[in-house]
Amino acid sequence: MKTYLLLVVLIMVTVTSCHESAVAPQEDLSLLNNKFHGKYKIVTSTSNIAVDINRDGKASTDLMQEIDYLTEAELDIRIYPKNNNSNSKHFLFSQLWQQQFISPNTTDTVINYALQGVVRSFEFSQNLDRILVSPDENQVDLKLFPLPDTVTIVAKEQIEVVMQKLIYTTNGWKSLTITTLYKRYTKTT
Repeated sequence: MKTYLLLVVLIMVTVTSCHESAVAPQEDLSLLNNKFHGKYKIVTSTSNIAVDINRDGKASTDLMQEIDYLTEAELDIRIYPKNNNSNSKHFLFSQLWQQQFISPNTTDTVINYALQGVVRSFEFSQNLDRILVSPDENQVDLKLFPLPDTVTIVAKEQIEVVMQKLIYTTNGWKSLTITTLYKRYTKTT
């Protein structure tokens, strides 16, 4: 009887202790929040071709030098768990960028800038090396707010965003491939 009871206890301990966590890394909200939730500032931003945006007569691929106040642009990643108000998790991606506005009715072209962006939902890739931004559900002007081509997690607290964007230069409007590296500066949103 003792042997039978001991065998039952050993089987019970083995069965109850051998379960794997059923949460995939891209669904582990605590892990994702700790690793990615927060605001990111621009480290570098480059274009695929040299352009003169700031009208200094020198074309450059360094958009930090070419676009006024680009250092104020940022990336905002928000990871919210299910709560009393919502039965689903929310992953929100917002890329604030200096939008160009050409002043009408002036003899000399005047370019004004406004920091603008849109909020989009996203998912993580299985191995957490990419952010997959969802197309907009609302009508959004994709010329002003293009959907990123790729969003790659390149290092701890660093995210690279590649997008196609129309930018006004001294040679008129140009379609640029812009690669921007962001680094997290706060987890508070």
